[in-house]
Amino acid sequence: MSIISHLLYDEQQSATYHREAEDIVSHICGVSFSEAEELGLGRAYRMALTEVLRRLTLYDLYHQPILPTPTSEERYCVAARGAEEVLLKNGCQQLKLTGAI
Repeated sequence: MSIISHLLYDEQQSATYHREAEDIVSHICGVSFSEAEELGLGRAYRMALTEVLRRLTLYDLYHQPILPTPTSEERYCVAARGAEEVLLKNGCQQLKLTGAI
């Protein structure tokens, strides 16, 4: 694989992780990033997003699935727990956290 191919693959993989992390955080707190910004909770939302990205990446590096699966329940729960912890620690009690974990 050429360097360009590796870079394109990494960019696509990063975008996939980012979309998945955004979906998890918005599902947990019940609002989108723009809505969180309007409520003055944009910083906490970004922190939760970063924690979800970290947990998804570490989970995938640790487990290295034999067959690629888009999501697993355990993987989702690990990431969602991280998002909920960060949101609660950063003043997001007024958001309706779904408790989807």
